[in-house]
Amino acid sequence: MNHRLVLLGILLFAAPARAQFAKIGAAAAVRGQVVALAPVQGAVGRVMESGKEVFLRDKVTTDAQGRMQVMLLDETVFTIGPNTSMVLDEFVYDPATGAGKVTARVTKGVFRFVTGKIARETPSNMKVKLPVGVIGIRGTIVAGVADDNKSTVLLMGPGAQNNAGAPAGSFGLSNAGVEKTADRAGSLISAEKGQVPSDPVLATPEQIAAITGPLAPKSDEKSNDTGGGGGSASSDQSAPSEASGQATAGALGDVSDTQSVSEVTQDNSAITDTASQTVQNSASAVADGISKWADLQNWSGATAHYDSVIGNVGTCSGGVCGGSTSLSFSPCFYLNYASKIIENASEVTIFGGSFSDSLVFSGNYSFSSLSGDAVVTIGAPGGPSYSCFTGGCTFSGTTLTFKNSGGVPAAAMEVNVTYSNGGGVSASAQGSIPKN
Repeated sequence: MNHRLVLLGILLFAAPARAQFAKIGAAAAVRGQVVALAPVQGAVGRVMESGKEVFLRDKVTTDAQGRMQVMLLDETVFTIGPNTSMVLDEFVYDPATGAGKVTARVTKGVFRFVTGKIARETPSNMKVKLPVGVIGIRGTIVAGVADDNKSTVLLMGPGAQNNAGAPAGSFGLSNAGVEKTADRAGSLISAEKGQVPSDPVLATPEQIAAITGPLAPKSDEKSNDTGGGGGSASSDQSAPSEASGQATAGALGDVSDTQSVSEVTQDNSAITDTASQTVQNSASAVADGISKWADLQNWSGATAHYDSVIGNVGTCSGGVCGGSTSLSFSPCFYLNYASKIIENASEVTIFGGSFSDSLVFSGNYSFSSLSGDAVVTIGAPGGPSYSCFTGGCTFSGTTLTFKNSGGVPAAAMEVNVTYSNGGGVSASAQGSIPKN
């Protein structure tokens, strides 16, 4: 094992009184009242704002209107919704190798997480504990809701059933000595207290909305709305991609010569200062509205993720739609600012009634030399090609439109889906996914 990782782990856990204040990430997208409480007797809760540091073993709690993202230094992103409580029990990370360990505990409420470098390096080293059950992650995007009696978990990322070379994402939910696994986007597993988990099933639009709805921005949230008692719109929008990015992780530098807890604390202070400074400086001169390719080409971020499940956004008719007039879709896209590409580990899964299908990029799509509006038309001449699971399918007319907000380019991606296949199924839907 890398000696830097070993040393950092020893320093963090051999001196718990000092290590519990290690800074492991930053907050963003704060809305409502969000309080972080350190794990020491007599500690006073800190009101969280975008850009503020998050410490190891902080208990973060939201009120009925609260919502916040937590960006860890390995680029793991947790989003928690209203009336939610979460503790980051364990975090060890070596930025040079991506190795480390993450253990989080959601004690109640609604949550979503996008796995970072630790889970991609060693999936077994990331766990999320719930009041009922434990989630094991295989590099993906997962959302859920939990209380003392039941946990319900939804797979939002790319599953194993994709044919574009995308890394397979899945999760396992363990309870009462049994683990059940979901490996298809849109699948759901639940577990009740003292019972083994259910088999994975395709979630209904109502189930999806119940989990993802509380995590979504509210309709009355303006671009200049400041959350959590402070912070600017630009910092709120930029922090998810910046505070946990490569520049922030790089602030740790080489800790192989670190000799004391004091020096580790200084290193962590540098991390937090870098994250906060990055947040403050990330607002650029881009105009709100549809992004220009030049906005994305000039942006200094690392990678943008657009991962969500959106329900009741369109119609599905014919064939095996089951008579349903509602449609949900699950986009999973990765925009690489550094390489100027939309990576081929990207797909859109659509489902309604008993119908389900996916389009998958067959290769990277470069925007390094494009000009004009940042709009991608799937299957158009010169655009990205695709494949899908159902023979004879057509996704022509499906577009991805990137939109700037709060001075941040491509802060959201709007998806318009137009689908048909040889089985008589036709579908159309539209939805917007914020960068996370």
